[in-house]
Amino acid sequence: MDLSAARRSVEALLRRRLRGAARRLTAVGIASAVLGLAACNSSAPDAERVLRRGTTGDIATLDPQFSLQVEAASALLDLYEGLVRLDAQGRIAPAAAERWSVSDDGLLYTFRLRPDARWSDGTPVTAEDFVWSLRRLVDPATASPHAALLSMVANAAAISAGEAPPETLGVRAAAEHVLEIELAYPAPYLLSVLTHAATAPLHAESIDRFAREFTRAGNLVSNGPFMLAQRLEQQYVELVRNPYHPPSPPGAVERVRYVPFEEQFAQFTAYRVGQIDMTDVVPASGMGIAREQFPDELHRRPYKDTLYFAFNLREGPLADAPKLREALSATIMREVIVSEVTEQDQPPAYSFVPPMFGSYEPARLEFASLDQPARDAAARALLEDAAEPLPKLRVLYNTSDAIRRIAVAVTSMWRQALGVETELTNQEFGVFLQTLRDPSAWDVARLSWRADFDDPYAFLEIFKSDSPNNFVGFADPVYDELLERSHAELDSRRRFELLQQAERRLLDAHAIAPVYFYVDRVLVKPWVDIGERAALRPLPTSDVTWAD
Repeated sequence: MDLSAARRSVEALLRRRLRGAARRLTAVGIASAVLGLAACNSSAPDAERVLRRGTTGDIATLDPQFSLQVEAASALLDLYEGLVRLDAQGRIAPAAAERWSVSDDGLLYTFRLRPDARWSDGTPVTAEDFVWSLRRLVDPATASPHAALLSMVANAAAISAGEAPPETLGVRAAAEHVLEIELAYPAPYLLSVLTHAATAPLHAESIDRFAREFTRAGNLVSNGPFMLAQRLEQQYVELVRNPYHPPSPPGAVERVRYVPFEEQFAQFTAYRVGQIDMTDVVPASGMGIAREQFPDELHRRPYKDTLYFAFNLREGPLADAPKLREALSATIMREVIVSEVTEQDQPPAYSFVPPMFGSYEPARLEFASLDQPARDAAARALLEDAAEPLPKLRVLYNTSDAIRRIAVAVTSMWRQALGVETELTNQEFGVFLQTLRDPSAWDVARLSWRADFDDPYAFLEIFKSDSPNNFVGFADPVYDELLERSHAELDSRRRFELLQQAERRLLDAHAIAPVYFYVDRVLVKPWVDIGERAALRPLPTSDVTWAD
């Protein structure tokens, strides 16, 4: 379906609040194809007791300091064990560190490692291993995309800027099994940051010997519950239990195979015919079938990820047009998108930060309390005094059928409510990221952001004036100051108030238009038990058991 036909279909949907004929036919075609596979469905686990986990796309790298794939996160947590981990309820739990303490001023964390911690070759894991790995993470020569995770550690900023050597990072081995981390400012979310696989220790000797080839089977030495047994590109990554890790509990998975699929629907089909035991996602086009045929195998959980449209504030027609930006945001029919376009029933977003961070109360868009007709009327009123015709906007998004449907729906809403014309451009993700850095090439872009750690700051920091992820060019000294003040505030209630004030300024500027918060959904066979988890991704295999 070309964009003009898709636009007409979506506009019909908006008028009638029903799906157009083209989308109904598509849904029927998909349903028929999958229902035809019903007779092939497998009802038993793999005979060799290998847990088969689907992934959308091949795992590009097993170096946790370089991986940017959500799909690889579970495998990385299988292989590498950091100081702390998240348990099934999303709480901080001991991992390589058996206990820790924090100084009264919040600037010094002391971790005591498990004395029995071992690498998969049987050698001890020591505090020096963490020192070496954390230095590698922030070293500009490494060029890790995750270096900013340690921005709160003393001297990390200077090291990342090339102004100080990695050896000056505020981490040190106070004893063989005692690690100290000194911070430049209080960061109560540090423990959450340290659950990220990029902060886990790497085996220095292997990297010195094999360089970038250290992640190959036979070369990789890791300290997690699993070790790499075999890796066949485009086929699977197979892990087996690390014999030097603490013994696995009854029913634990001993072998796991991550099986890649180019498309989400191909993975869904493989699950239907019994080729895999778990998916890492359920495609929108398969949700109806999943609800009908696998109601007890379908697991859904909200997670900390926001889809939004970004407005270019650096140059172009939206840079000096706050009323137009507000009108565009107000006329996005969020409830229609989640119920009839994505068909996922995600929570509509009227804040940037999801309401999932304890007592943090996100700021909300001012028009959130109005019904949609009132929002549309208010949006048109904002533009009544416009002296010039409304500009045609260039809307950029990364290539994806699901995202295309959202982009078509939103731009159709703008056209219908405001008369705003748009030009849609899609690009492969790598090219898309490059284009975002060229402010002359786009006016609006479809983006999303997932928190790397469990704190609202993980969202708000990307709109600091100097953030490399601040594609929109939002620059507000007061916003930056509020975030800086939050670092020095040890009282959690007052700290959250400062962050809420910052979020309010971001929303009032209408630099972005939040649309919805993501909902994770996976399918899991009856013989696999993932428990009642707070989050479905990443899901370490050590938290999965055989149900029989």
